[in-house]
Amino acid sequence: DGWNDRVLIYETNPETLSSGGGHVAVAVLGQPDFETQEPQTSRNRFDFAVDIGRGIASNMLPVGIAIDFKNRRAFVADGGNHRVLVFDIDRDRLTSGSDAINVLGQPDFTSGDPGLAAHSLSSPGHLAYDADNDRLFVVDNRNHRLLVFAVAPDVIQDGMAAISVLGQPDFSSTTPATQLRGPGKVITGKSFTSPNGVAYDHVKQRLYVADQGADRVLVFDVTADRMKNHPTALAVLGQRDEMSQSGQVLRDVSAQDQLYDPRGLAFDSINQQLYVMDSHWARMLIFRDPSSRHRIEVPPNGVARFSSLDPILALTEPELILGQGKLQVDAGVAGLWMKTRTKVLMDTQTEQQSRLLLHQVAGRLEAPTMHALVLADGRDGAKTVINVTNETESSQAVGFTLRSGNAISSTVETLTLGASMTVDVAELLDGSFDTGALEVTSDAPVSVAAWHVLENKYGEEIISMAPVVRGLSPNSVTVLPHVMIGGGYETDIVLLNVENESVQGEIALIDDEGQEIEYQRYEVSPQEAFIWQPSTGSLLPRRTYAVVHPTSSFTPLISALVSRSDVGLITRVGLEPVANVMYARIPIQSMPDLIRHGQMTRLDLVIANPAEHAASVRFVLRDLDGQEVDRDERLILQGVQNTFTLGSLFNRVQFAGSLSIASDVPIAWSARQVTTNLRGDEILTEIPVLTDSSASGKLVFPYNDGQGNSTQLFMIAGATGRLESHVEFVDMGGQLIDVIAR
Repeated sequence: DGWNDRVLIYETNPETLSSGGGHVAVAVLGQPDFETQEPQTSRNRFDFAVDIGRGIASNMLPVGIAIDFKNRRAFVADGGNHRVLVFDIDRDRLTSGSDAINVLGQPDFTSGDPGLAAHSLSSPGHLAYDADNDRLFVVDNRNHRLLVFAVAPDVIQDGMAAISVLGQPDFSSTTPATQLRGPGKVITGKSFTSPNGVAYDHVKQRLYVADQGADRVLVFDVTADRMKNHPTALAVLGQRDEMSQSGQVLRDVSAQDQLYDPRGLAFDSINQQLYVMDSHWARMLIFRDPSSRHRIEVPPNGVARFSSLDPILALTEPELILGQGKLQVDAGVAGLWMKTRTKVLMDTQTEQQSRLLLHQVAGRLEAPTMHALVLADGRDGAKTVINVTNETESSQAVGFTLRSGNAISSTVETLTLGASMTVDVAELLDGSFDTGALEVTSDAPVSVAAWHVLENKYGEEIISMAPVVRGLSPNSVTVLPHVMIGGGYETDIVLLNVENESVQGEIALIDDEGQEIEYQRYEVSPQEAFIWQPSTGSLLPRRTYAVVHPTSSFTPLISALVSRSDVGLITRVGLEPVANVMYARIPIQSMPDLIRHGQMTRLDLVIANPAEHAASVRFVLRDLDGQEVDRDERLILQGVQNTFTLGSLFNRVQFAGSLSIASDVPIAWSARQVTTNLRGDEILTEIPVLTDSSASGKLVFPYNDGQGNSTQLFMIAGATGRLESHVEFVDMGGQLIDVIAR
């Protein structure tokens, strides 16, 4: 409590701490009682000197506190008296107005002059404590340095000398005023202009120091047995390099890679995250070390979420990183990945910077396969992109065969161990096509994903997931829910035949009340595709579902491409249902985040019941830790399709967690996220419905980040055990790459 020259102590036990304000301190240090405010130089008083021109606009506040939990001590920087006082804070001995037990920076408790020596301080501020080595790190601001004291209970003495110094070559040097500002300002990785905040990571023994005067944070290796005076920083945060200062005052630019007037720091050693108060921009930034391997720990039914940054940078040009994510999972775990594309907008009137969402698509985490059939779409300038990864123990020859009408073209590509390829099908096969089916084969299982690249009405590149059938004997899917027609919606119903003989039958389009409104006969040759576009004459959007009635021995896989247009294409999603769902889950993230900005996001849950009996469907909503927060149960009549939202079921709009659905008869289920972006366009994202996987091993998904692209990963743990795993990131050649995951 700087202005009142005191430290207040509160009882904050989570079990007894009530919500709201009005909490009362249980003790006070630096004053004899809660009513007194008398700064002094004594054993039980402070003079923080924050009331003499050292307010929030000053270079620093000569106040700081660090706790030694093991020995129950509090270290308090008493900046106006140029010292650090040490207090015994054992619960049984702590009383208001307690005397300090030790003093650093002064020879005794009645001295208060600034000094420049190993045992002296000048306006000390923030503190950090190393509990493993009993070291205290003290920001000595006016001397432009940081001192390290050995303060084990059996070693500490009043007025003792520091054991190390950072920011200066020795204990008697300081930075000349001519090097602090103006044309002669000197910035290096070994010096401070105006040190302020400090934080210590006990896991890696690193010290983080906010150099407020140079708008940066320096990172030092302070391993106890390697510590020496005047070390060079390992890294710098907030600037391009250790000798730069970006001059934000003139440019007035806010970004993720620069700081302006950083002050307080805190470090979370468990999650390896640094928290930085970036005071000019009135924000707190969180930094995390890049790594090629990220751990996943989730309780039963919990959700793990990872997202790449796609950072908005000011100091460097953002790079586009392409690669793969590799996830080790056990049976019972389900998950999906997302690709998101945005572009940065600046509102010239409000000067607010936001991201305009262009597309967000999602795909299931699928097991590798030796055979896949992909819908290839080249209509209206569209591209079909195929992504294949080889996770076998040797190089693999992967065959690609495109059947489009009467034309057949093929090629073979060799993938080395761990390598991936992402390629435009037209370029791969050196030819153009309208629509067709791309067959992918290999002698050992490989991971396959595919998407379509299109251009929206604004001339921007967007993508939608391409329908893919994996394996030669997939589960039969005969019902396709959430088919939108009319009112700006167009749907291509897609059949893919992976059998070695032709398949025939009929597709019926059913309205929400169970009435057939249109049908189409089909015949699909082996390894080929069939596309039907139902009529779209209605001026209003109409929600229907499709049912396949086969007349042959085999049933083709049904899927769809749903497009939304308004005087030109706005968005398109690929819909791949799962067969005979009686229990399934989806992750939910309808809250605004740093990647997906928008005016509103809603989740449409559409359930079609093609059975001959009514379905009793139970909805269970769980938070990220897997704890149930709400439930509902609805009856869906036979032949009917119903639509629900989080609002209609649980009176919620924004939520992060998961939703499970259980039914007493097989149903078809679609989950579609609709985000109204900052342009007012509705962007559709089909969330794959997840059944608990029986597969275990390594699952692969495409990863990209930067230049408007980002990747997200969602994992849902099984109901019976924790999910403890890890995800690794590699480049297209299979070599590990370091990424920052949020």
